[in-house]
Amino acid sequence: MQYCRHDLQRHLRGQTSPKQNLLAEEQREFLRPLPQQTFEACRLVQVHAGYGSRRPSLGNRLWLRGLNSTTACF
Repeated sequence: MQYCRHDLQRHLRGQTSPKQNLLAEEQREFLRPLPQQTFEACRLVQVHAGYGSRRPSLGNRLWLRGLNSTTACF
């Protein structure tokens, strides 16, 4: 841990600020706060139903919701 803290004071080649300042600037630019409203941590994808589909919707579009270990279609 001490080495990491010391390394943050190091100046990178071609940079005028130490790593600590560059990291803080990058975090302000790219890390945004989470939204106030709740949300599901999943990915929704629209797909075409095929013969492997358990639902009687061959040729229609389905929405798949993928979570950590499960997939739901609706």
